[in-house]
Amino acid sequence: MITHGTITHKDNAPCEFCSQVKSKFLTARKNGDLFKEMQNKNPKLQDIFKIFSDKELLNRLFEVYPDQKVSEEGYKNALKEIRTLKSIPCKLKLLVTRCKDEGKYYADISGSKTTSKMTMAIEFMDWHEWMGMRINPDSRIHYNYLDIAVHALWEMTWRGYSQEEVAKEYGDLISTVNKAEKEINEISKNNN
Repeated sequence: MITHGTITHKDNAPCEFCSQVKSKFLTARKNGDLFKEMQNKNPKLQDIFKIFSDKELLNRLFEVYPDQKVSEEGYKNALKEIRTLKSIPCKLKLLVTRCKDEGKYYADISGSKTTSKMTMAIEFMDWHEWMGMRINPDSRIHYNYLDIAVHALWEMTWRGYSQEEVAKEYGDLISTVNKAEKEINEISKNNN
């Protein structure tokens, strides 16, 4: 049985999508180091982004998340920025888990240190670190590399379509939390 995204092939016959992914890996073979990483199933996210074009990523993104088509320009800008980034090592591994809620499947995107049991939210993480994250092998249970890249792109841009926008959102969140803590402390002082 072959599974990718939400599609399962019961007869083990690959679909056109599977054939395209296989073709990409054969092309990646020309780049020895990248292909070794793919064979070892321990590539960095940046390696995966390198083997797919923007068009392939966006087409698949809009298949998986059709409501995101309205933000196509934002995703194009994000991919343009992502393509220029140098990765920095990251202790977390990218984990894409298939979950089910009310009969519908969705992908949960998080960071994990060693196992899938302990995960962390990563939507505010620096994009250089995203590019340096290795893929948790558990992600490959239900997703191929194209789908992993698409889900990562969706999560990276959850708070904005550039690192600057994401950093601003994070700063605003921290400011709100600090303000709330200050107000709580003042209330506590006044009640004592």
